[in-house]
Amino acid sequence: MTGVPYADGEPEVTKSRRRARRDTALARLCAAGAAIALTAVVAPARADDTPYCRKVRARAVSDASLLIAPSLRLDGIKLPTAFQAGANPIDPSQVGPEYQIRGGVSVSPLDIYKGFRVLDLGDADCDQHVSAVTAEEIIAQGKEYGRAPALQKQIELLDARRPGWEALVAKSEQRFASSVTTLQQVEEVRTRAISLDRQRAQLVGDKERLESSGARVFKGTLADLTRAVETTAMRYERKASHVRSLDSWSVHLTAGYIPPFFGSDHSDWYGMVALTHNLGSVWRNAAESRYLDAREDELKASRHELASRISTFRSNLRASSAQAQRELQVLESRISMLNAGRAALESSEALKAAHALALMELELIAADAERAYLTELVAQLRTLEET
Repeated sequence: MTGVPYADGEPEVTKSRRRARRDTALARLCAAGAAIALTAVVAPARADDTPYCRKVRARAVSDASLLIAPSLRLDGIKLPTAFQAGANPIDPSQVGPEYQIRGGVSVSPLDIYKGFRVLDLGDADCDQHVSAVTAEEIIAQGKEYGRAPALQKQIELLDARRPGWEALVAKSEQRFASSVTTLQQVEEVRTRAISLDRQRAQLVGDKERLESSGARVFKGTLADLTRAVETTAMRYERKASHVRSLDSWSVHLTAGYIPPFFGSDHSDWYGMVALTHNLGSVWRNAAESRYLDAREDELKASRHELASRISTFRSNLRASSAQAQRELQVLESRISMLNAGRAALESSEALKAAHALALMELELIAADAERAYLTELVAQLRTLEET
């Protein structure tokens, strides 16, 4: 291809400068395209990424890199004899010398846009996964939900009251040494104190078992969790549908360089813009709309979806909360009776009053610990079921 001839009488130096500027501009275009592509697809690391999120984001970068980056091309051309004289009305760039070597770069603005949308799709997939996993973990706990923090409250209260029951045992032993009480009464106090120690050890074991099985507390309500599951799922579906809708379009910008080989006395360049559209997009877009509507209905209504399972979990949660509140009411009555009995014993001058008071104090410690557990459990369940 000979290209557009230079003006007659133009100095050779001017021709060389023009060629140099043209070649430099093309090189800068290629370098800029590569830099933009590299910046776009290198996503910053996130400290809170799960393995799944790292996986889907890496795959998104892998797919987007080929969409965003420009394409380089090298052509070896043998033109028909009829085109060597510059007679190709269909494609004027396909004229010139019989043999040609061309180098070029092709960029698609639509593919670049699509590449960024693919990156967004990876983030949406991660968000959907995180919401779904959170819901699965909460649902999997069933009746055990909220017990771990409630057990922790019970353990903390027992730890705080330990000096008190140890002091009661020591006083009982002192009374026995002073022949004020019997060995049987001392053993009764010791047995109650040991029972509190065993209870604490069992509570610690139960708490560790729950934590090892993945028990966790959700910082929000079930309504928040349901919205998060549905919102992130539909966000992913809509972004995926949008990326698919771009398949019917194709836009390519191509620029090429023709070196002065095979009979041409100077280098030249060529450019081309290509736009295509598949008319099947009319039916495809309509089908995508129906798909999104059906998927939204499925998320809300299908029994196998998380929203329906969360609703079932909410019903069980309310039953557990009501039961814990009834137990707490019974325990409050028991504690009121123990406090009244303790007040009566403190004012009594009977010989066995000190021993009975010690036993009642130990009973109150156990009851207070149970109340701390039920109070925290009710609070956890109420917080989660609030709408």
